[in-house]
Amino acid sequence: MDISNIGDYIKAQRKVLGITQSQLADDIGVSPQAVSKWERGENLPDVTLLPLLARLLGTTVESILNRGDPQQKENKELDVANILENMQDFLKLNALQKDGFVDGFIKMVDYDIYLDEMMPYLGTSHKTKLLEHILKTRSFDILETITFHLNNDMKEQMVGVLIKEERLDIVEDIIPILNRKQRDAVVDHFESIDTDIETIENFLPFFDKRQVARLARKMNKEV
Repeated sequence: MDISNIGDYIKAQRKVLGITQSQLADDIGVSPQAVSKWERGENLPDVTLLPLLARLLGTTVESILNRGDPQQKENKELDVANILENMQDFLKLNALQKDGFVDGFIKMVDYDIYLDEMMPYLGTSHKTKLLEHILKTRSFDILETITFHLNNDMKEQMVGVLIKEERLDIVEDIIPILNRKQRDAVVDHFESIDTDIETIENFLPFFDKRQVARLARKMNKEV
C-alpha cells in the first residue's frame, strides 16, 4: 500500500470541497499537523477515524484506501459506459469522481456519439476540459454538436482556433449561434486575408449592418 497516494487523495478531496486543513482537523478532532502528515504520506489516519473522514470528504473508506493500492484494477471505461446508460447517475458523483468520469469519457474511441446526451449534465470546468481536448486533437467536425452548450468565453476560444486552423467551413456551421463579438473575430479575419466574394456571401446573412459595411469597404478596396 502506497500511503502517499492516499495522502494525495485526501488532499485532492479536501481542496475540491474548499476545506482547509485546520477545518478538517477540527471536524475530526485531530491537530492540523496530523492532517498535514496524512496528506504528505507520512502517516495514515487511525482506522477508527476513517468513517468520519470519508463522510467529511464526501467519499467512502474503500475509496480512500484503494488510492494506496497500486494493484487495484478498475475498468474506468466500463464505469463510464455504465454511467452513460443513465446520466442521472453522473449527478450522484462527487466533484472528484466527476473529474475522473470526464477523463475516462474523452479517452473513449467513440465518445462523440454520446455528446448530445452528455452536454446538459456537464459543468463549466468539464465543458472546458472537453473543448480543449477536441481542439487539441483537432476533432473539429464535432464542434457543432457542443457549441450550443458552451459559454461565450469557450466560444471565443473555439472561434480563435478554427480561424487559426483555417476551418471556415466549421465556422460557417456555427455562425448562427455566435454573438456579435465572436462574429467580429470572423470579420477581422476576412479583413486580414485575400478571399473571394462567394466565401464572404455565405456569412453575410449572419452579420449585422456594421459588420457588412466593414466587409463592403474591404471588397471595394480590392476591386
